[in-house]
Amino acid sequence: MLLSRYFQNIYLQSTAIVGMCFLVLIACVGLMGELKQIDMHYHLIDAIIYTLSVLPTNFSRLYPTVLALSSVMWVTWMRERQELIIAHALGLSRLGVITSLFPALIAIVIACTACMEWIAPALGSHAKQVQTLQRSEGKLAHSEDNHMWLKTKKGFMRVTPLIEEKKLLNIYQYHVEHNEVVAWSYAPEARWYNQHWVAETQTTHTLDNYQQGQKKQGEVTLPLNIQPDIFEKARFKTDYFTLNQIWTSLKKAKAHGVLERVTWVNYWLRVLTPLHAICLVTMVLIWLQVSLDLRSPRFSWWVMTCVAAIILDFTVVEILESIKWRVDIWEGLAIAAFPLGCVIAGAIGGVYVRN
Repeated sequence: MLLSRYFQNIYLQSTAIVGMCFLVLIACVGLMGELKQIDMHYHLIDAIIYTLSVLPTNFSRLYPTVLALSSVMWVTWMRERQELIIAHALGLSRLGVITSLFPALIAIVIACTACMEWIAPALGSHAKQVQTLQRSEGKLAHSEDNHMWLKTKKGFMRVTPLIEEKKLLNIYQYHVEHNEVVAWSYAPEARWYNQHWVAETQTTHTLDNYQQGQKKQGEVTLPLNIQPDIFEKARFKTDYFTLNQIWTSLKKAKAHGVLERVTWVNYWLRVLTPLHAICLVTMVLIWLQVSLDLRSPRFSWWVMTCVAAIILDFTVVEILESIKWRVDIWEGLAIAAFPLGCVIAGAIGGVYVRN
């Protein structure tokens, strides 16, 4: 019992150190990106507040990696003090060492999961909305995922941005006077040209005494001076939504075009994250206990192998998260479970490896 508590305390210390390093690194990288966006509407204090607000969101994606690297540090500390070697000499198996760390590991995973599901989405979505309003000078009024509503001088506008090609699709403009729509227009698309959004063709409908007039124009400059990168910033990530919101989007709201970027793979990756983190830590701990002889050069090789496996695991998860998979609920589970299956196979294989 005393040995288990001692191991857990050291693991908590290593997790705190690695976690703080990652938080500082994430904050610095995020702040450097925001400093490039500073202008007369988006100030330094706004950039700092936004960076701190999305910090839980960015960290929640990395916490399995943080826990795994903490395991590398923990075993290294134990090896330098020869305490883990002594524990093995007293009859404590490799699985026994891992079991002794489970209470602390599970407590950390529960705390990180709570942050991912409640704290991070609330802070992240609020920070994103505030930042979008500031950078668009209050013009970007509402964002769903593909469709965006914007305020203009004479009314409001609805567009579908295609960020990669600097293009706007299905542009509807509404001209409002005295709280009534007096005219509306439609343009199939507009391109970012010479610091302006220019529509090749636009059809304007005027409303007067319940009669509608129609006029078609070519090469129309839209009354919109929002740059393409602001549209990109306004798009929400999957991390800004809770698990229940993702489920509702996939089961009920998908037919209405809400959250079209979210797929069943995103959902299952979020569900499996706690189990994935525990299995990844288990694999690392098993691998690093294969070679604990202080005179053996193999320990450093195992450390490098573990770090490479952690980086590869994170990369694969990020790739699966970014692809827009068109799959059903069970196909999404199969794809999302691939990294978890590899980690479990690696942990089982490490049990049978001998120094």
